[in-house]
Amino acid sequence: MAELEREEEKKTRVEILEQKKQEIKSLEQEIDTMQKEYEQLEQEGERAYQQHYQHTVYQETLLADIKTLEAKILAQKALLNDLENKEQCLMQAKQQFDQRLRQRQETFRHEFPLTPNSQDAINEARRMFETSKKKSLIGLLLSLVVHLIVLLLKKVLQLILRILLFSIFCYVSFNSPMFLVETVCHFLSESLDRFSMAPI
Repeated sequence: MAELEREEEKKTRVEILEQKKQEIKSLEQEIDTMQKEYEQLEQEGERAYQQHYQHTVYQETLLADIKTLEAKILAQKALLNDLENKEQCLMQAKQQFDQRLRQRQETFRHEFPLTPNSQDAINEARRMFETSKKKSLIGLLLSLVVHLIVLLLKKVLQLILRILLFSIFCYVSFNSPMFLVETVCHFLSESLDRFSMAPI
């Protein structure tokens, strides 16, 4: 009887050990599953943190760009206001200058009115100016005519000198008056043709 009881106790203990082993295995599996879930949650949290960080950096960059644009807009507005103020100042200065000029002209006309003598003096000055302009134009035309006459005389003198030199050369070389006359006439006709075709 005692042996049977001991055998029963052993079987009971073995069954309990098996149950405990099964429970431990199931617990280990649950721990592994929980660890995997924890790692997955960590990865998702890291991704969420990175996305949040990138979104924050992007927002900060956008805010910085917006602030820069606002600063540029303010600077342009200030420059535009400055230009408008300068334009207004220039317009006011021009108006004041025109007003003072008209006042001085009126004052001068009242203090020094035009008399018949002053009008005659003005007309005389205009007439003298017209006369001097005509004289200068006539002088320019005369100088041009003289220049053309001098050029013509130079051309004629060069032609005569060439004819004389060529005549002397022919007379000395050939000692024939008839040949000299024919050669001079031929040379004279060619020279006249060249002279008539050459520009002055």
